[in-house]
Amino acid sequence: MELLDRIVENSTVPKYIQVVNAVIADIETGVLQRGQRIPSINETSEMYYLSRDTVEKAYKELRERGIITSVRGKGNYICQNFSTDKIRVLLLFNKLSAYKKTVYYAMLKAFGEDALVDLHIHHYDGKICESLIQENLGRYNYYVVMPHFYEHTESIMQTLQKIPENKLVLLD
Repeated sequence: MELLDRIVENSTVPKYIQVVNAVIADIETGVLQRGQRIPSINETSEMYYLSRDTVEKAYKELRERGIITSVRGKGNYICQNFSTDKIRVLLLFNKLSAYKKTVYYAMLKAFGEDALVDLHIHHYDGKICESLIQENLGRYNYYVVMPHFYEHTESIMQTLQKIPENKLVLLD
């Protein structure tokens, strides 16, 4: 696991999510194999100069997504049944509201067990949305964006054009 070159210090993506994305990328590229033990929280924290809390939060997220499993007294392992064949969806909302929660849950229900949906909120900030898209280009099968912005609309539109047309869904 070579995280150091993939953890961007000043990124808008939290470090724990960067760790999660790096582990998933390593599984997808074959660097990490199903059933393989990964370094402990303390080992990862020391190796990559990350706080223990950051690594613990990343591992918790990985467990919740069914990517790793913990064996008491033995360590953390890549799940045997983790599938990279699942549809991956990046969902970018401008804010979270009752309506948006309904849309989110409807999408989860429609995709079912065949998809991993990552939800991020850009708070009407084109720069945040742009950064999230740039950092995740090529990592998802589909990008679902609610493009409501107060500023930076031109640069975000250029960034949206980098996503293949058949992989981009704009919601209004």
